[in-house]
Amino acid sequence: MLTMVRCVLLALVLFSSSALPQQFGREESFADVWAKGTPWGSHIDWAEDKLVACTESDPTSDQNPCHQFVAQALEKVYSVTDFRRDSEYLRPSQIVDYVSAQEGEWIEIGQASDQQALETAQSRANEGMPVIAVSPGHVALVLPGQLIPSGSWELRVPNSASFFPRSPLESYVGRRLSYAWQKTDSVDVKLYYRAH
Repeated sequence: MLTMVRCVLLALVLFSSSALPQQFGREESFADVWAKGTPWGSHIDWAEDKLVACTESDPTSDQNPCHQFVAQALEKVYSVTDFRRDSEYLRPSQIVDYVSAQEGEWIEIGQASDQQALETAQSRANEGMPVIAVSPGHVALVLPGQLIPSGSWELRVPNSASFFPRSPLESYVGRRLSYAWQKTDSVDVKLYYRAH
């Protein structure tokens, strides 16, 4: 298995000018994604390390680090510990249950199929607030940046990060939110932000 992962990673390096720009998005440069003055600005190396650990992980393992990224990132970048229980981080499905059931801390913006909700989500992220997009079983982070046209969703969508435990090589930081879900799924995706 490790040999196969090394071959895949080597192929990524050989067939692209750099492995990181493929993972960190094609729409914006690395520096644009991590604009100075945002909460993410001082956590570039940390996010890069987490992405590499995720893409190198075994998708069948219950200990796959992709499961923990959202909860860890919210704690590291925003000091939000809502998704941590003792030394364990909540998994995406548990995060979805938490934000859907609670009232007050995480404020629902709307559905990802609504342009106004997408604009508000990007605006809140740019204001330094933690923003997440959730659907049953999956969570993505909305990152600071600009709205980017999505041909598949036919909307302008926020910059995002999404880790896929069952498909680690599809994980990314700094791509359109529409990379995380198909258009037909966008009506099931809800956007939330947390006011400090």
